Amino acid sequence: MDSQMSRLTLESALRVIDGALERLYARVDRHPPKRASSERVDRILLHPVWGFAIFLGLMVVVFQALFSWSDPAISLIERAAAFLSAELTTLLPPGIFRDLLVQGVIDRHSAPWVVVTAGAKGCVSFMPDRIRNFRDFRSLDGRYGHAHWLVQHNRGAFLPPWGKVEQWLMSVQHTDDDVDRFVGNFSHLADELFGA
Repeated sequence: MDSQMSRLTLESALRVIDGALERLYARVDRHPPKRASSERVDRILLHPVWGFAIFLGLMVVVFQALFSWSDPAISLIERAAAFLSAELTTLLPPGIFRDLLVQGVIDRHSAPWVVVTAGAKGCVSFMPDRIRNFRDFRSLDGRYGHAHWLVQHNRGAFLPPWGKVEQWLMSVQHTDDDVDRFVGNFSHLADELFGA
């Protein structure tokens, strides 16, 4: 009798559970769960065709922005920098390092090079115009940078590993003799390339 009672209790419990599950499934079927917006975006962006097309479109926009649409902004920044440079030149005494390089070496030889400075750091670009983008940088002749690095290194000024543009960093540990050595080495390079 106990086993029959247990079986009846179990069957009634299972009927209650089955009824509850049917009601739950009916409610779920009437109201399917909403997809999260990220799932919808993923479905589009990860699609083998549309996702790749969207990626290519975004890359075209990024490269256009970098190489074409940035020219007006670059021009504005260059004009602002030139204005600021002109104003600061009239207000501040000129820096010996830049003046020695620009007026003492590059102008004397009419070398087609540009000196760009930012405080105690700067570089010489071995081309007549400022570098505005990677395409300009790639057009540099790396032989000038290599020759400059070799001249500086062989004459006692140790620079970072050579590249297409040669950079320097002046610190409080550098003396006037260090500056004179760098400028003298640079002058030696210009003399060798363009004649004294």
